[in-house]
Amino acid sequence: MGVFRNDLHWLGEVFRRCINHCLSNQHFYTEVEKNEPKFNHRELAAFSFPASLTFPQIVEETYEQLVQKYQWQTYAPEKMVFLLSVVPYALPSFLTEIAESNELIFQLGLKKGKASSYLPTGTTALQVLTKSFICSLPEVYKLFHDDHPLIKDELVILEKMPEEEPFLNGTLTLSREYLHLLNTGERYRPALNKEFPAERLTTEQSWDDYILPTKTWVKVEELLDWVSYYAQLRSTKGFTTGAKGYKCLLTGPSGTGKTMLGRLLAQKTERQVWRLDISRLVSKFVGETTKNIRKVFDIAQHYDYILFCDEGEGLFSNRTRDAGTAQDTYVNQEVGYLLQSIEEYPGIILVATNNISNMDNAFMRRFNTRITFEYPDEQCLIQLWEKAFAPFQLDTDVDVRYIAQEHHRHQVTGAKIALVKDLLGIRALKRDDWRVSREELEFALKQKQVRVPDFEAYLKRKAESQALFGEE
Repeated sequence: MGVFRNDLHWLGEVFRRCINHCLSNQHFYTEVEKNEPKFNHRELAAFSFPASLTFPQIVEETYEQLVQKYQWQTYAPEKMVFLLSVVPYALPSFLTEIAESNELIFQLGLKKGKASSYLPTGTTALQVLTKSFICSLPEVYKLFHDDHPLIKDELVILEKMPEEEPFLNGTLTLSREYLHLLNTGERYRPALNKEFPAERLTTEQSWDDYILPTKTWVKVEELLDWVSYYAQLRSTKGFTTGAKGYKCLLTGPSGTGKTMLGRLLAQKTERQVWRLDISRLVSKFVGETTKNIRKVFDIAQHYDYILFCDEGEGLFSNRTRDAGTAQDTYVNQEVGYLLQSIEEYPGIILVATNNISNMDNAFMRRFNTRITFEYPDEQCLIQLWEKAFAPFQLDTDVDVRYIAQEHHRHQVTGAKIALVKDLLGIRALKRDDWRVSREELEFALKQKQVRVPDFEAYLKRKAESQALFGEE
């Protein structure tokens, strides 16, 4: 019998004894030694998990890992609470059968779900744990404290109750993350939705594809060092400051590699990188923006995500100095709350902007590092075009160095080059011909509104130079 199955059967036994206590109003245990309940052999109520109940191997393996991670002993109350939250998924009929007795519904604090099934509450855990002498009343309260691993790590969720009601009356549920973990063996990752307005940044490209000017590369390497060693630095004697997290500002024109840095960063760390959807964060309803920000940072902190704020000036813009209207006041409050959230976030945050002049001054002071992305220099453009042309057969009159010289003067970006490459690829597939002539390249450049070099004049000058000096 697997550990998970065995522990659920143990939970069933404890439940049966608790039910007997509720129905007979007496305890079964005369003593408690080493925190291990001593059960008697009186006739028990007929509530149990079927002996034939089995679970997939992945469930058993994942549960065993949890038991080892949190060092749950045989009669650990934390394990009891976790198993109690699993019951509605493992055997929904178990609590429903118990609920056939109105007296038990009341004494065990069961709640009717939206379907016909019943759900456990904090009161259910309280009754089962105390009536079986697994732990005392004060110890039960500690299990649901915000600092306890059950709550802090969100293994279980205790429904929030109004202040006038006992907090243990809330429904006790298995968190979505650990439900997913038990069933798949993999951590749950939230998708882009109103609860978490962000999307995961990934890429099939590698760091070898990331071409930057040397000056920018030096700052990027500083960022990578911070990502790798920040936690170790703050735990080193003499560096344990009150600073939280690491903040990096990325500035520069569109298409120069800011977002690509976020996509590639995940390859250098075990953390995932998520880009915030600023448009979903901002709400026209008063107070909703603050709630949205809180949701994002709570989830990101729980998973230790790296947050990437693209086009940050949209939300991190200058606050209205003279708040003449109520709307101005609320905008200032929301920006202030965002600044506070960023300052207190213990993880890594990247903020990208194309217009640094619109950034809030107070916000600017919170960054550990600032990286300025400039337009590619001539050497970068040569590398970018060589990589772009790699899948094609270039005609001899297409000179990559000349193209790079011209595009350096007209501030062509790597993003624009990628658009040209994709169009050339589409047209090559259509023709079933991967040769690229000068005319084909000129067409693609015009279509993507990229500067078209004067190849005729260049080739003429080149021919005259060769004739005069015999140069190739």
